[in-house]
Amino acid sequence: MLSEEPIHRESLRYSRTGYFATRVPQGGAAASTHLLLALHGWGQSARWFAKRFHPLGDAPVFVATPQGPHQFYLELENKKVGFNWLTAYEKQDNIADANALFDAVVELALKRIGHEVPVYVLGFSQGSSMAWRYALHAQSRIAGLISCCADLPPDVASDLAATAPFRTLLVYGTDDGIVPQAKIEEAQASLTALPWAFDLLEFEGGHDLPPLVVEEIGQWIRGALPE
Repeated sequence: MLSEEPIHRESLRYSRTGYFATRVPQGGAAASTHLLLALHGWGQSARWFAKRFHPLGDAPVFVATPQGPHQFYLELENKKVGFNWLTAYEKQDNIADANALFDAVVELALKRIGHEVPVYVLGFSQGSSMAWRYALHAQSRIAGLISCCADLPPDVASDLAATAPFRTLLVYGTDDGIVPQAKIEEAQASLTALPWAFDLLEFEGGHDLPPLVVEEIGQWIRGALPE
């Protein structure tokens, strides 16, 4: 017979190991003039996502791609693993934990570069919501944000009115089958109404980051620096 004693749910804090991958410019870390914190989408991995930035070529951009802390089997039969940032369950705790991970990755990347550089944050799909939230969390050190193939989370939209604007680039595929066009238009309308200045990069394609788009993102990052 099951006990009738009450069950109490409790919480605690503990340390855990985080993972990230890097793409170091051809001239080495010290040659970097920008740091790009790039957050992958649902089911992707840090190493896989870091490879997407090879089209930056010899651009002096140090790329750091943290890995989502929640792992699961994308394909159970062959044990293929994917990674996720959060779900609706304990959402605020997961956001705080992710921001702590991003802070640590940025600090370590800047140490490897060896000098201060502007920090940009990019998010693809689900990673975009995390990028927006991290930019709000660390806004004093964020030079710009790139949101790729994603909508604008309601909690972010409500906080932007009280936030000092930072440079923003919205990237969308014209044939995105994951994010509805209505959500894309809604995000633009929300930023315009604030008002929040943003640049728009549209490409012919779907829910993806094609090489030519990565090249253009690299150009935008370098062109966004103050004189």
